[in-house]
Amino acid sequence: MQPSSSSSASLSSPLDTGDLSTSPPSVLSPLFHSRKLHSRCQLSLEEFIELIPNVIRNSQKKQSLQKGGGHAPKQVLTDDDDPVANLFRRLDMTEEEMDHYSFIESHKNYTRNLIATDHQTFTLLLLCWNPNKSSPIHDHPCDGCWMRVLKGTVNEKRYVENKVRDGFVCTMDSSFQEGSQTFINDNMGYHKIGNEGSAGQAISIHLYSPPFQKCKIWMDENDIKATTSRVCHFSEYGHLVSHSDAA
Repeated sequence: MQPSSSSSASLSSPLDTGDLSTSPPSVLSPLFHSRKLHSRCQLSLEEFIELIPNVIRNSQKKQSLQKGGGHAPKQVLTDDDDPVANLFRRLDMTEEEMDHYSFIESHKNYTRNLIATDHQTFTLLLLCWNPNKSSPIHDHPCDGCWMRVLKGTVNEKRYVENKVRDGFVCTMDSSFQEGSQTFINDNMGYHKIGNEGSAGQAISIHLYSPPFQKCKIWMDENDIKATTSRVCHFSEYGHLVSHSDAA
């Protein structure tokens, strides 16, 4: 994990060839896509980024057709029903890749490090969590967020609005170990994520679809009044962002 004061290491291909920052038009054959999609083998980061836009689009089309061609509402899917979750589970991120995209700052609760986006269907982030720190409660103004723990233990608390008094009710309090994966959308509630341990940093990888620029946050679970927060990245494509207000 790289401290914020250090610059990104110079890495050999493929990380130096655009740092996997976007999903370009496919240069791989349809046979590659068919074999990879129907295989159960692990995927490299480059392969995952190549495949994920089409998987998301096909999943959206399928849900739309099931609803008679209208806009598909946000659904709660199991892994067996969710091709995006299945593909995400097959992603095998190497230690070198994780190091390249991991930046941490001691005075921040956590850092959001952009790995890749196509600006249309997905955003892939690496989040680095300091000990005993967490995010605020927040929503997901998109079709959902898939999260997998790459290092340490990450805690998730889920909330719904309290119908009796102002504030939220915690409906779930779960800890996810390395390798565990979960999914949430606003139909399932809001949540906050954090590292409740004191032993060291935790790292999680998050897939959002589609990308979004703003979300609602709540700093106090006893106050339903939301604040709109602009989504900021501490680093992008393996390089620190210069602005001072990265979340």
